[in-house]
Amino acid sequence: MWGALAPHINFRIFNQTKNLIVMYKFAKPLPSVEILNELLKQDSSNPSGLKWKVNRRGPKTPGNSAGRPTAQGYYQTFINSVRYYNHRIIWKMVTGNDPEGVIDHIHGLEGGNVYSNFQDITQQQNMAKKIGETINA
Repeated sequence: MWGALAPHINFRIFNQTKNLIVMYKFAKPLPSVEILNELLKQDSSNPSGLKWKVNRRGPKTPGNSAGRPTAQGYYQTFINSVRYYNHRIIWKMVTGNDPEGVIDHIHGLEGGNVYSNFQDITQQQNMAKKIGETINA
């Protein structure tokens, strides 16, 4: 039913405290860890958190920062003409898995695009938490 209404959205339905909640996920599946590690390396000294390892079109040369900031300050990188958030890429490079929920920056964007500043939580938890709060999901 839901797919017919919005085929571009992956829906997850789960039951939480007897209330049926429909949670949609806009995030696209990330490339494999092997592809990510072939193209990118993590760099905590870089605001984007990532640098290119290979020569790609335009400014995508080895050692250059990967991605550009959005108006909200989140970095995004194009891989094979698909845009991904850098924090999701870093999560997969470290854990080997796509995030199940949303990647929260525990200490806000000021904490940087580093794995130690991330937690994988639900959108509901993300909206309810305060900056610096860790959720044990």
